[in-house]
Amino acid sequence: MFTQDFDDLSKAVAEKDIERITELLDGGLNVDIQPEDTPVTVLILACSYPGYEEVVSLLISREADVNFRGKEGKTPLMWAASNSYGSTKLLLENGADVKAKADDGMTAFIQATLGVQSKRVTTDVLDLMLEKGADINASTTGKNIAGWTALLFATVNGDEDLVDYLLRHGAFVNHTSDEGQSALALARQEKYESLIQLLKKHGALD
Repeated sequence: MFTQDFDDLSKAVAEKDIERITELLDGGLNVDIQPEDTPVTVLILACSYPGYEEVVSLLISREADVNFRGKEGKTPLMWAASNSYGSTKLLLENGADVKAKADDGMTAFIQATLGVQSKRVTTDVLDLMLEKGADINASTTGKNIAGWTALLFATVNGDEDLVDYLLRHGAFVNHTSDEGQSALALARQEKYESLIQLLKKHGALD
């Protein structure tokens, strides 16, 4: 029964069918209903894609849990941060925890920087999250990425503009991962000459 109810609601959400979503919720369906086999809510689904801001707004207005921890401990904000400025703003304005961490230590801020790198969002999302108290130096704990910060991810991916943004907003230039990798070491490993110079300009040490 629960799975069918979830399927009905998730279908309406996927189709952005505001009328149907409202009808289902008015009929008594729990906005935070989950399928039997996976910890996920329709708010997480709506936050996983751009263009669903109206749906996200409706679900929040119907008291969807903005801090629900889904698969691997990821919250709606972690999904929205790399996909939609509008959904991110709605969540933060309605109590989403900007400092929450997933099971692997991933934060919404790091997710947002990955969204910037893939051009799905801009640094406006980062501005918004920093204003709400996001930790620019938070680090992950997952296998192979233990101790990685937003700066290390941006560096290894060669995103000079993002690296510059992070450094100007307080990223620790000499932070090292649990394996001892610094941003400067990563830039050298990838042979990013201009990034090497940028990092040194901001005080990176050999």
